[in-house]
Amino acid sequence: MNPILSPLPPMPQSRRPPGSRRSLHEAGRRPERGRVEGLVRRSSVVSVRRTAGEGGFTILEVMIASTIILLVLVGLLSSLAKSQQLKATTAEYQTALEAARQKFEEIQSTTFSTIAATYNVAPGNSFAVTGLIHESRQTLTGIVNYSIPGRTNVGRVTVDSTNTDLLLVTIDLQWIGVMSNIQGAIAQPQSYTLVSQIADRNK
Repeated sequence: MNPILSPLPPMPQSRRPPGSRRSLHEAGRRPERGRVEGLVRRSSVVSVRRTAGEGGFTILEVMIASTIILLVLVGLLSSLAKSQQLKATTAEYQTALEAARQKFEEIQSTTFSTIAATYNVAPGNSFAVTGLIHESRQTLTGIVNYSIPGRTNVGRVTVDSTNTDLLLVTIDLQWIGVMSNIQGAIAQPQSYTLVSQIADRNK
């Protein structure tokens, strides 16, 4: 026989050592249903317990998180309060500036020879301003609990007529800010002053 065409020798079969167990697949049997369900059930319980243990929070972690949130909220509320106070103060100064400008235009339109006599005495030397107050009153009783010393109104006018041809007009406003009364403590009054000159146009 030609050695090139001779058949191959048979492959040796693997043998397990004595006493070794064959898998169910090799034995040609299916795993028992109860055994499979038991394995699945056990693995599910283990995974659930493991997930619950990893995803939970301790009391200390909750307290730390709550403290951080509280500090952030306090900071935001403080910033909001300061913003509202700044907004109210700015609005008051705008009101005072406009009131002083209108009063000066009123004085300027008055006959020059009568300005000093009119605005250096009452009632011309003081005036009220809508939106601004010179004294604080209790809400329920209406009793005055604070008043700016020496003030009968928010605005006061002073005319210096030393130079008869050139009058020096000072318009001074003082008021209690809407944010001044905090827990019964009155802050310093707010103020605005306009100083200008009026010349005699007839000369």
